[in-house]
Amino acid sequence: MTKILTVAEVKDSQLRNVSFEAITLGKQLGDVTVLVINGTDDMHRLLAAHGADQILSIVNDQLSSYSNDGYAQAITAALEAVEPEYLILGHTAIGKDIAPRIAVRRNGGLITDVIDYEDGSFKRPIYSGKAFETKTFNSDFKVVTIRPNNFDVLDEAGTGNVETLDVDIKDLRTTINEIVQKAAAGVDLAEAKIVVAGGRGVKSKEGFEML
Repeated sequence: MTKILTVAEVKDSQLRNVSFEAITLGKQLGDVTVLVINGTDDMHRLLAAHGADQILSIVNDQLSSYSNDGYAQAITAALEAVEPEYLILGHTAIGKDIAPRIAVRRNGGLITDVIDYEDGSFKRPIYSGKAFETKTFNSDFKVVTIRPNNFDVLDEAGTGNVETLDVDIKDLRTTINEIVQKAAAGVDLAEAKIVVAGGRGVKSKEGFEML
């Protein structure tokens, strides 16, 4: 069976929803292993609850904050351990940054911002969503990034077998000393299922009730 490696993304100590969506697409393609970097037992259980059968855990203090160099080494080590045909990541800031590097390193193809899959073809929006195109791979190794909130999250639990992979992260060209985040209230719009937007025409918060 075709081997698939998906990358679970963690933000603010929580798994992003696109991590579960990647499992959904992965299971349409083959046998899925989920890579978790600096994950917890609770995260492993949550991934298993949404279909993960095999979980590959990498724990390393040098990966506590995202860096292209560090994550590239970790993902490469996971690819060498699993030897998958497909690598699936979220089309997020991290996914958009690391996916091209991995594809080039392994002489693979790359299809980004995927919103659907059917019969070997990946659908993605173009021209700011005004049109869509379907693309296929002609490479042996394939990298896919998926747009959040486009694939259903599985309710079927997987076996959740966890395997630990030790990785020696070295020669980092950048080191994150501190992350200063802008204070924000409410939910992350990238994770929201429904976004209600209104302009000055609604006039007040009461005007949003009809929306």
